[in-house]
Amino acid sequence: GCTSRGQAHRAGLWLIKTELLETQTVDFSVGAEGLRHVPGDVIEICDDDYAGISIGGRVLAVNSQTRTLTLDREITLPSSGTTLISLVDGSGNP
Repeated sequence: GCTSRGQAHRAGLWLIKTELLETQTVDFSVGAEGLRHVPGDVIEICDDDYAGISIGGRVLAVNSQTRTLTLDREITLPSSGTTLISLVDGSGNP
């Protein structure tokens, strides 16, 4: 909580200005890994339409014999260069 009138005043102004100026909102759904978050948590959202590129996705299946991943969408890899895939486990660790 606030410990002084000045702090309460600043916190109130910040809240009012934030409500007026931060007009972008988003609706989204999460998998089971999203259940660890509570209201007030700051999270990162990757919006392909807003960013103009595909940033994330889900691995649907892994075949270790053929060394292939089945993803939740079709992707096109560049014909040359290196492609990097970053995986995160159920605890959010890389």
